[in-house]
Amino acid sequence: MFDFIDAMFRSPVAAEVYRRPVLPLPGIKLPLHFIAALLICIEIVRKSMSRILKLFVASAAVAAGLAVVHPAQATEGDYTLIVAPARYSVIQMSFDVIKKRPAVLVSYRGEASTSEPLLYAWNGTEWIHITLQDYRDVRFLQDTPRQVVMLGDENTLPASLKNATGWAKHVQVLKDVDNASLVNEFGRLFQWTPEEWQWFSGRYNLKLQDEAEPFRHSSWYDQPGPIKRETTRAISTPPPFSPSPATNTAPEMPPVKIQDTPASPDAAKPPPGTLPLTSTPQVIDIHERAQPVQPTTVPKP
Repeated sequence: MFDFIDAMFRSPVAAEVYRRPVLPLPGIKLPLHFIAALLICIEIVRKSMSRILKLFVASAAVAAGLAVVHPAQATEGDYTLIVAPARYSVIQMSFDVIKKRPAVLVSYRGEASTSEPLLYAWNGTEWIHITLQDYRDVRFLQDTPRQVVMLGDENTLPASLKNATGWAKHVQVLKDVDNASLVNEFGRLFQWTPEEWQWFSGRYNLKLQDEAEPFRHSSWYDQPGPIKRETTRAISTPPPFSPSPATNTAPEMPPVKIQDTPASPDAAKPPPGTLPLTSTPQVIDIHERAQPVQPTTVPKP
């Protein structure tokens, strides 16, 4: 430890520390590099305290006969716990999943009505037996997983095991455990890449079907969109028109009395230049009305 500190302060970055004066304290003279080394040691201890505590818990668990399981290449709590029935095809699929994603596998065996199912946890090299109480208290894991995925329907998954998973924040139950259903459900949970989809389909002899392929071969305007359209539209005929009698909504006015007034003598005379109106046809002689034209003389040139 002291050799490490001495070598660290002999670096070019810390060379200036040796040339600085000592720190004056009442009755004590300490070099600055000693104070800096002390502060660095305190910081190292503070940052590694959580790790030391985890190692202590793991050592205590090993001393008690219980192995602690932690997924490889996973940060703190960022992994999935897969609880699968002890079936060959399901366990094989689960092993393939934990190779692709950070996950821990727990296998259960027993009837759906059993109160103490037989549980084993895979630590990366071998199966470790755990009890239902160990599973309930999460004593076989270093960190609490982000989610728990339980495989099996109500006739396969023990109710006691499901109830013992109350410590998990997110629990998803996959009822169908055939290869095609598991590949699809795990692909939805872990977001398989196209290469991973090809790998799983080739390993389990499955045929991939791209649901978005028909949409890529058609125009965007050909899609109906979120509005549901009817293929056939019923044409409704209007009812026959029956006119209703008109009603007079105007208020009734009092009758107007017509008074006879004597006509004046000048009213019967027609205006000048107009012909009197008679019932018999009249013949007008245009020669009488024509005016004589006076002859004009043109002087000779």
